[in-house]
This record gives sequence, C-alpha cells and structure tokens, in this order.
Amino acid sequence: MKYIVTYLIATIFFSLSAQDYLNELTSIEDYNALASIPLSNKYSNVGAVKVIYNLENEETYFTNSRYFKYHHDFCSGVLGYKQGIPTFNENNYGKPLEREYFLETINHYRDANILLLNFQLQMY
Repeated sequence: MKYIVTYLIATIFFSLSAQDYLNELTSIEDYNALASIPLSNKYSNVGAVKVIYNLENEETYFTNSRYFKYHHDFCSGVLGYKQGIPTFNENNYGKPLEREYFLETINHYRDANILLLNFQLQMY
C-alpha cells in the first residue's frame, strides 16, 4: 500500500509540474524543460523543441517535445485540429495558401552550444 501511495503522489506531482507548452522561451532552462531528442538523430547530444505558430490567432507554441513527437500531435491534442496527418502535412508543409500553421523545430547542438531554427517552407 505504501508503494501505491508513493506512486500516486509522484504521478500527480510530475503531471502537474510538466507543461504541454510555453508561449515564449526566456531561458535555456525553459528550452531544456521542453526538449527531447530530434526525430532524426544524426548527431549526438542534440535537443529539439517543436515550435508552432498559429496563423489564425497569431500565437506561438513551444511544445513539450517529450509529449508531442510530431507537430500534428500537438495541433490535434491541444489546438483542436480535426484533420488527419496526411491532410495536415499536405496543407502545412505543401500548400502555402492553405497553411494554418508555420511549423519549426529549434535544435540545440549542446557540444557547440548552438541553437538552430529549422523552418519548414515550400514554395510552388
């Protein structure tokens, strides 16, 4: 019973202390709290935070990349996006006039202490 209570307290604490997103990053600690490893891990010791700029409400979301592996996961889970992944990808990566979001990733190359913004944009 003691272990169950400890587990429940720890689960509640960590679920309350972790955030789904921030609207701004003010420090490297903010970045590290949201970072996970990049989808393509060609280099070692790199962190990644997915960024979504909502064109409709002009809000920026720095997502907790441990919870949201893909941009679509965040948009559907938090922003209420209703379409599937193929439509999301086609509209937000491939059709500039139908785009609802700008989708970026900030990679932190820790060994060199470099932050790099990867901005996805296709023009036709």
